[in-house]
Amino acid sequence: MRWALVCFFVFTSSCCVAQYYETYSPANGLVDARVSRIIQDGSGRIFFLTRDGLSIYDGQRFTNHTRLSGSPVGMIIDGMLMPDGSLQLLSFDGYWIHASKKNIVADTGFLPKIPEASAILSLPGNEKLFISNNGLFVYKNNPAKDTRQFRPPGMKISPLDKFAASGNYLVFNYYQYKSKYIYLWDINREIITDSLPTPVIHSMLTDKEGRIQVCTVTGLLQLNKTALEQGKLQMERPWFGKFIPAGFPVQNIFFDRQENIWFINDLGCRQVDPRNGNIHSYTSANGLLTGINSIFQDRENNYWFIAYGKGVQKLMQTNYEIVTRIGEVAIETVFSSNTSEDGSLFLFTNKNMIAFKNDRAQEFALAPQLFTNPVFYWQKNYWTYASPDRLVNNEKKYIPLGDSSLVSRIAHFPSPHVNTDPEGNLLLAGNLITVIKKDLSAHRQPLPYFADNIVTDEKNNFWAFCRSNDIVKFSFRDNQLIKQASFLYPGIEPRFAIHWNLDTFWIASRQNGILIAKITDRSFTVIGKLTRENGLSNDFVETLLKIDGQRVAAGTASGLDIITLAGTDTLIANVSSRINHFEPILQLSRDDKGMIFARTENLQLFRYDPFTTTSPDYDPAAWISKITVNDLAIDTSITTFNYLQNNFLFSVTSPSFTDSRSIIFSFTLSGEKKVWQQHSNKADFSISNLPPGSYQLTVVVKYPGRIYPDKRIGYHFTIRLPFWKTWWFISGILLLILLTAWYFIRDYWERKMQRQKMIMEKELAIEQERTRMARELHDGLGSMLSGVKHSFSAMKNELDMKGTEEEKFNYNIGKLNDSIKELRNISHSMAPDSLLKYGLENSLRDYCQHISQSGELDISFEALSTTDMYLNEEQSFHIFRIVQELLQNIIIHAGARHAIIQLSYNNKRLYLTVEDDGNGFELNDPHLKKGMGLKNIESRVNILKGRMDYQTAPAKGTSVLIEIPCEEKK
Repeated sequence: MRWALVCFFVFTSSCCVAQYYETYSPANGLVDARVSRIIQDGSGRIFFLTRDGLSIYDGQRFTNHTRLSGSPVGMIIDGMLMPDGSLQLLSFDGYWIHASKKNIVADTGFLPKIPEASAILSLPGNEKLFISNNGLFVYKNNPAKDTRQFRPPGMKISPLDKFAASGNYLVFNYYQYKSKYIYLWDINREIITDSLPTPVIHSMLTDKEGRIQVCTVTGLLQLNKTALEQGKLQMERPWFGKFIPAGFPVQNIFFDRQENIWFINDLGCRQVDPRNGNIHSYTSANGLLTGINSIFQDRENNYWFIAYGKGVQKLMQTNYEIVTRIGEVAIETVFSSNTSEDGSLFLFTNKNMIAFKNDRAQEFALAPQLFTNPVFYWQKNYWTYASPDRLVNNEKKYIPLGDSSLVSRIAHFPSPHVNTDPEGNLLLAGNLITVIKKDLSAHRQPLPYFADNIVTDEKNNFWAFCRSNDIVKFSFRDNQLIKQASFLYPGIEPRFAIHWNLDTFWIASRQNGILIAKITDRSFTVIGKLTRENGLSNDFVETLLKIDGQRVAAGTASGLDIITLAGTDTLIANVSSRINHFEPILQLSRDDKGMIFARTENLQLFRYDPFTTTSPDYDPAAWISKITVNDLAIDTSITTFNYLQNNFLFSVTSPSFTDSRSIIFSFTLSGEKKVWQQHSNKADFSISNLPPGSYQLTVVVKYPGRIYPDKRIGYHFTIRLPFWKTWWFISGILLLILLTAWYFIRDYWERKMQRQKMIMEKELAIEQERTRMARELHDGLGSMLSGVKHSFSAMKNELDMKGTEEEKFNYNIGKLNDSIKELRNISHSMAPDSLLKYGLENSLRDYCQHISQSGELDISFEALSTTDMYLNEEQSFHIFRIVQELLQNIIIHAGARHAIIQLSYNNKRLYLTVEDDGNGFELNDPHLKKGMGLKNIESRVNILKGRMDYQTAPAKGTSVLIEIPCEEKK
């Protein structure tokens, strides 16, 4: 069969623009349906100026303002963009409102009140002209120039109706009064320079060249610019007159940034490209609201249609379009599509085959019998199955496919997915794998079950992913197709597969989304998974197409998704859902320009442009717009909270309107001991019951398809500890406890010392009394007894006694001597005479000699440098008693044979050393110390403000060193 060339068509005119509108009304967040104007601030937010207040839309949420400082906002009529990106909004009542990223406030200090304001127009030199029902005001920096003295004829009766400014001239008409005339007002001279009768006017506007267009009931008119600059009004046909749609009454015009002209009336809009005359219609038939009166174009080139009283509609800009015509050829149904080895796109429809390459399309007629099997283009011919075991092309050339017994043993179900390998060999899938080389030799092998497509890796191996979960690898050896490996991996349910790189494959699954796996001859390892939880439109994925090294197109049971790998993150854009198209995608192919074509289940064809991006001069901002703590909004500059303020809601704003639903917000909140994360298209992040500590919130905003660079936002805040857990409170409590403990311990020891002092004072008083009694006994009774003894001794010499009398007399004198000795012993034990008469040193020496003479203990006493030492009576008494106690301990407990007592003085300190060669004792044994009466000795040392040190050990003897402060002799 000879090819019949039908025609060549330019493909750029073959696609209908997909028209889908998002409607904004009070039902979904808009404050009021009576929208008069739309403005965009410096950060990209959309401001809807309504009759009942202000609505701000940031792409994620609406913020509505109907009252400010307790007063109604009322009708806002217009606004000005300030150098810092904020807006100055003007209400009908004449009040100014300042709208910044942080807040919306009434601004009484900006400009004077302009009552009954209706519009703001731009003038040369950055001047602004304020139109009101009471006059005109010119603003140039500050202050405003009041021109209320200007009262054109009829101004007092009727305000201005329609108006437009060009240069320093204002063209206007009046509302009702003399409405058939327009007037030219010279702003500098403040006079009317000309007037002109006109039909009833719908609207006026100024194009970017300064020409004023006037829409009237009889048609479009244009004011001659040259005449206008000379203060004259002269009508002419508009420069775009030939583009005005026939039979379309124009009520308003809009010039967009792409130099398109929009003609508007109550029934719809017509967009005309004056460069080529292309026209696109937007009417209620494709979803547009009726009653559209104006259009706004945002910085991302989205169009917003305003229908006063009904709301606003945004035209969804999309690069996903339905293909209904190629040139003048209508496309009704597409059975299959594939890309040939030379990059040409071939479409097989219900009537013909269309070849497309280099922006040219060719139409070829097909024999009716070819439509019963898949048709594909290869080797400059189109082919189909003549029978299960051979192919036939349009020239009736046949290719036998190998052993016919395979077909008799295995049911023949060919797959519509036909592709070629890098060498140009044809790959056919189904229940059999078939590789047809460029020399038309066919190689065929059976598969365990049906495979949708054949995948080629970088080493020219062929992989079949069967619906039975079998994975089979083939390669050529000695010009024979040989099975190299085969294994079963349950649960993957493959529907399509593509090779990514090296040993990595992407597998479309029936109910598991997309699996990313590393595959070798013996192993299958899933390294990633994309499902609806990640943003995929459906977990049933029919087909895949690799766009480039970062993007993959996925045809799911709900439409077309574009998957973008962004570092460690994956962004998924549901492109078909943006135009409300949820038809399953069964086949994906592309042309030589890289455009992607999607065939749907109902045999429609869509085109996706993967290279279209938004306006290159727009880069959306991103910031934390609101922080809510315990359900109360706070200033975002606050970074410190108390321990009760621990429930947070962070709201992020990123004004982007191209595909705001596919923006991914990655929240990471890092605490001292824990990290919280949220990765989704939700622009709000909430966290409750945060413990006290320091936190860092990091938000990364990722845009679909990487159309904008990622935005990173940081916010550091601290939750303070409750006051009872702060270091100063704990330190204060500890200090209070220590002070309290110190007070009670000090009081305890003071009372103990006081008791000891009282005891010692009592003992001292007793000792003093005993000393007095001893002195009385010694000096009084002792002297008397000594005198009696001397008297009796004298009488003995005078009396002549013999025998028994002399013995009795001598016996009584002996008893008297014994009484005197006993009296001396008692007196000495109560207070030694030597201590009273000769001081401490002599008393100790006398006491040691007395004990040594008794034979109980051999004591060596030594005094060194004690000449200048001065001790009062109390000190001497206590030291003497200390020595007595120590020596009694040695005699009773130590079992010592020798003891050494040394008394020395140096630098106003007395040093007493007592050592023995006795048994010693365990120093830390409290029972031994208590039994030995050491506490009494320590008490006396403490009273003397001295210190005592023990050195002892079992069988090592004991050494006691006592240091006591004292004075020198004066």
